[in-house]
This record gives sequence, C-alpha cells and structure tokens, in this order.
Amino acid sequence: MNRSSVEETDSSTNKTQQGFVVISWNILHMIHEINYVYDASPVIEQYSIKENWSNETLRLNDIVKILNDLLIKNAMTECFICLQEVPGDLLPMLRKMVDAHVGSILTNKPLIHTHTYSRKPQIRNRQGGFLYNDSNESLVTIHYNPNAVFTEIKSGLENAEKHFLIDDQILWTPCPS
Repeated sequence: MNRSSVEETDSSTNKTQQGFVVISWNILHMIHEINYVYDASPVIEQYSIKENWSNETLRLNDIVKILNDLLIKNAMTECFICLQEVPGDLLPMLRKMVDAHVGSILTNKPLIHTHTYSRKPQIRNRQGGFLYNDSNESLVTIHYNPNAVFTEIKSGLENAEKHFLIDDQILWTPCPS
C-alpha cells in the first residue's frame, strides 16, 4: 500500500497564529419539546407545530439556512459546529448543505461526525401525525478547515476505493491557570 506524503498548504502560516471558531447549538429534538414543554414552547408556537406537526420540516429548513450562513461566514477560518439533539431527518439535509458549497465557497468538504444515541425518542401522551421519517437523535460535529490537505491513498488493488487523509492537526495553547 502506498501513501503519498502530506503537503503543507502555506508554509509561511504558523498554525499557532491561526484562530478557530467553536459554535454550539442545541437544535432541540421536537419529540422532547412535545413531551416536556408542549404548552410553553416558543418553538412549537413559532412553527405552529400544534396545528400541523409537518411544520417541523420548516424549522429544519431554517436550521440548515442558519448553519449554511455560519459556514459561509467562517469560510476562511477553521470551524467546529457542535450540534445537540439532532433529529435523524436533519442529517441528510446537513450532508447536502456541505456538499453544495465545496469548490465554490469552501476550499474543501467539511467533515460531519455523528454519534447516534441507542435510545429512540418517542412521543408520549399525545395524538398526532408522524413528526419525522427518522426519529433517531444524534450529536453532530461539523468540522471545516480551509487549510486541510487531502492526500489520496492508493491500495494497488484494481477495484479499490479511493480514500483521503486529512491533515487537520492544530497546535493548542493551554489556558493560563
């Protein structure tokens, strides 16, 4: 197996001088919102979820628009977007969002790291339609690094898939104690 070497994108840039952005957002899995704060939720009120549960799709589209704007705003900076309570229906929307800007706005594809919980949220004590096609709940981190270098791995096998390594190491400065 041959692995090509990782190349520097800009040797004049010192990684310790580069900044990064960390954004954290609890998306709110709507099933939890319905189960625990149905009558007091500004989110349920804003999207008229009580009247029509399918309006959750409108909220998911708005979430994607906000995340899209955050990625564009931080296109020149390493960015970690940490999302909690992500419903399963949002995952393919996130993948589509990151694919849409590679090459045009973003220099490379953001990585999406997903941890799906083993439990599956269920609506209790309420009647209604289906809220999600995929009601799983996940933690998601979107990591974008404009200075990442992709390196192709060649396995030498005729029908082997092509994989990419990424050099996204960063030097961390400890906080003063």
